[in-house]
Amino acid sequence: MLSPIEIEQCALNGWPAQQTYLHGGMAVRWADGYTKRANSATVLFDASWSAAKQSWVEAFYTSRGLPTIFRLLSFNQPDGFDSRLESDGYEKLDPTHVMSTVINPSFKTDGRSRLVDLDHWLNLYHDLDQSKLGDEKKRLHRAILKQIPGQVLPLVLFVNQEPAACGLGVCDGGAVGLFDIVTAETYRRQGLGTAVVESLLACGKTAGAQVGFLQVVAKNEPAQRIYVKSGFKILYNYWYRSKAS
Repeated sequence: MLSPIEIEQCALNGWPAQQTYLHGGMAVRWADGYTKRANSATVLFDASWSAAKQSWVEAFYTSRGLPTIFRLLSFNQPDGFDSRLESDGYEKLDPTHVMSTVINPSFKTDGRSRLVDLDHWLNLYHDLDQSKLGDEKKRLHRAILKQIPGQVLPLVLFVNQEPAACGLGVCDGGAVGLFDIVTAETYRRQGLGTAVVESLLACGKTAGAQVGFLQVVAKNEPAQRIYVKSGFKILYNYWYRSKAS
């Protein structure tokens, strides 16, 4: 099993920003506002809090017309940093579990699933996930996906030749990260989410991964139940602190 910092590095590589600046032990990321993961500052290395560092990050995002967002890892944050941000008016958002598993060698790709071209996958994903509609969001999403340095596994599961569920795998550093897993509303509660997860893990293993990981919002208990069925356990947590620009 990989350590939390190794999984974190794979996760950042698997969801790259358009720009990343290293400053004071932090990875400060910008992706034109698409997702908090790609538009926040994460402490990666041993570092202490300072007003100067915080001001630098605030100026970075304010100059780009974005809210300042810090992403705090449960296993690696400066002493008192979270409470300091709270006292400065930063709201806590989206507590998230990072879950991982050693890939079960018995997992096979579901016969209804197949890997497709990334652009084709992106269009299907936005069709399936109604919350992501909009040409501008799709453009920003594509910009992130096109920069992924690892091997990308765009998987779609079909039912009666109709796209019913999909997910994206990214292989990096002996791990496969699972992203953007969605099932069409009419096909939910039929086991398709589990089929996509285990198919992506199987594809990742074929590509050389021994470990799988994913990120899930803590309040999304239905999704967590799916992942636990496939052997995932919570490895660490993170949350955001956000302040309007």
